Amino acid sequence: MVELTILSLNVRGLNNNIKRVKYQQLMHRQKADVVLIQESHLRQEDVSKIQDKQYKVISSSSCSYKSKGVIIVFKRNLPTKMEKTYIDNLGRSTYVCTTIYDTKIAFVAIYAQTIFEKNFYPSVMQELLTLSEYKLIIGGDMNAVCDLTLDKSIKAGRHFVSGVKINYCKTHF
Repeated sequence: MVELTILSLNVRGLNNNIKRVKYQQLMHRQKADVVLIQESHLRQEDVSKIQDKQYKVISSSSCSYKSKGVIIVFKRNLPTKMEKTYIDNLGRSTYVCTTIYDTKIAFVAIYAQTIFEKNFYPSVMQELLTLSEYKLIIGGDMNAVCDLTLDKSIKAGRHFVSGVKINYCKTHF
């Protein structure tokens, strides 16, 4: 059985060097093997700035302007066999399919916008269904809640449709 330490982080921007260093320190303190980052706000040419001696970017999707963005980071010494990757062109989702210690795992990073888009969840589901031979590990900011009674946001009603879609995904995986 594979034991991994996995972090999923909504960082709300990594353009500031001090903030970037703090998140790198967090990855080290937590001894993370895999880090799934949402809302990096980094342009593609700046994504490598999150790397250091111990961690490397495996996959990322960025937007042309400083918003959105998802990144998958692996510990450099993690024994992985990369099998395939997916990168959308909107800075909203990426995944890597790997074999780690003879276990097939797909790591997925997702960022859903706060404004509901009716095609987002169906397209994500369609892509994830192609990964049936892998164990799925999904880190994401879905901007939705599964239980509306627990939603404490000011605009609680805005999450209703997204919550329905997430619950659908939960029951069909």
